[in-house]
Amino acid sequence: MFELLDTLPAFLATRGTSRHLNVEQQIDRWAAEYLRPWPELREVQIEDYRLQGLDWREIARTRIFPDLEQWHADMVLARDHLLNVLPEVVERIAAIHSFPGGLLCVIHVGLGCGAGWATQLHGRPAVLFGLENIAGCGWTSREALMGLVAHELGHLLLDQWRQEAGLAAGQGPIWQLFEEGFAQRVALEYTGTWHMVHGQEHLDWLSWCKGRLPDLANRYLELVKRRYPLSEFFGSWLEIDGRSQAGIYLGVEVIHKLAYSPNLKDIAAVTDIEAACLKALRQLANDE
Repeated sequence: MFELLDTLPAFLATRGTSRHLNVEQQIDRWAAEYLRPWPELREVQIEDYRLQGLDWREIARTRIFPDLEQWHADMVLARDHLLNVLPEVVERIAAIHSFPGGLLCVIHVGLGCGAGWATQLHGRPAVLFGLENIAGCGWTSREALMGLVAHELGHLLLDQWRQEAGLAAGQGPIWQLFEEGFAQRVALEYTGTWHMVHGQEHLDWLSWCKGRLPDLANRYLELVKRRYPLSEFFGSWLEIDGRSQAGIYLGVEVIHKLAYSPNLKDIAAVTDIEAACLKALRQLANDE
């Protein structure tokens, strides 16, 4: 059904001989030793930061490697849960929807590119599960990881169904809102879990998002209009009033506005996403 690549044992072996080194040397060992068998896994992360105009080594130096020691136990726990959760969630969704052939799931310790990242590796559909981000977000429970896995599989389904309908993937902030909302709609349908609730400093994340929905929609529209970054809505390192990932909640509400059909495949095939999502955002901003 899918191929699973678990690289944590290789990381722990490298870590065992490098934790006494300075941060720069640890980063070198991560790139040259740990990921030597999987250079494409290293390069896809470095390229992601390059496209954002960011220095990957600076990210590693300031945000990742200083915290690896305190994340160790949580990374191991998350990996153990993933080994059980992945087959269960894939089977649950695959019983209804077929996935693209050659699906690859990778458990790794990365550069903070994402707790889950639906992408392509070696020309294959792949989901990369970054244990460093999972630990940093506090998404280490079985329930949280079931939701995360389903969310990332939702991204792959969206790509697959749009290709089948002859539609291209989009880009930009409105597309991001749509695709994150769609992926979470899949997660809710198959696991009932908002994985971003877990690990939040404020336990009222869901009720906070609901209560501030018009404000969130207005804020998103304003940032889009001004062409400002939207990291506070989606990034795990930035937040709004102490709550990260609020854009995923907003995206789900946008999807609800678009849901002329309960069929996920029909929602995936919406044609003019820009116009449809902007209309939905304005309705939410006006509390309609």
